[in-house]
Amino acid sequence: MLAVEYTTNYGVYLVEVERDPAPTYREDVRDRMFRRTGDLKEELANLRLDNMPDRRPCDGSLPGCYNMVWLISPEEAKALREMTKTRTEKAEQRRAEEARLIAIESGSTPCPKCGSYCYGDCGAQEN
Repeated sequence: MLAVEYTTNYGVYLVEVERDPAPTYREDVRDRMFRRTGDLKEELANLRLDNMPDRRPCDGSLPGCYNMVWLISPEEAKALREMTKTRTEKAEQRRAEEARLIAIESGSTPCPKCGSYCYGDCGAQEN
């Protein structure tokens, strides 16, 4: 099953899960426990708790740190990937604009190699 995992300390991830059949869980939570399967663990950067699917209650959790899991469809996964891409692009634009404004205020000029205010990170000032 495809799922999105939200962890308060580590971020948001797209993962594959299955119900955890371990009999050690209390009966009242057993059907809400999942375990990760497969190799898929794709970070969905710049997403928050209020971006989770339809803002519906979570479907359960994984063992370990405090987390919440929502079972999602491939279409919901695609929408979350698009939201991640859009938010990441906007965050990069904001960071670039902030760097540009800081550079202008400090009297810096754009890098001759890349045209940004990279302070030589692009290798323009290497010997």
